[in-house]
Amino acid sequence: MEFEFKRRPNYIVGVFLVAYLGYSVWYCLGHYATEMLSCVFLLIANVLFYIYFLGFRDYKYTISKRTIYTHRRLLKTKELDLMQCANITDPVVKLTKWTSMPHAIEIYTDHNKRYSFYPADRVDFTGAVLRENKRIHCTVKEYTDIHRKIAKRQRREQRRAQRESK
Repeated sequence: MEFEFKRRPNYIVGVFLVAYLGYSVWYCLGHYATEMLSCVFLLIANVLFYIYFLGFRDYKYTISKRTIYTHRRLLKTKELDLMQCANITDPVVKLTKWTSMPHAIEIYTDHNKRYSFYPADRVDFTGAVLRENKRIHCTVKEYTDIHRKIAKRQRREQRRAQRESK
């Protein structure tokens, strides 16, 4: 079965791209005659930012056949084999990862390599990963809270059914 998930939009990146474009246009309109070289560099930097943020970064995830496919617009699709994964967790705060979003999901392989995913629907993404590989240890808080409630409700219903059958 194939599951497809959109990437959660990062609004800070969008605000940065729009603000930088606005600043570049404002600067070039005011100083084009005197500083033409600076305007060219600003516009080239703008194009490079847009290519990187909109072309090289992932925009959707597909889970099928025990593999997560990370689709990117300008680069080839990356694959992660779920059978080599050990944990799926909420993001672990590390000083080396300043740019991580708080809504990320991290998957660790058997060799402790970390992969970060940013799906729009975290619970369904986690459920799809766990359906493909049931050996993965899950500590995603939203997912475990929902399933603890479901398990508690099922145990309560079983106890009621046992009491009524006696």
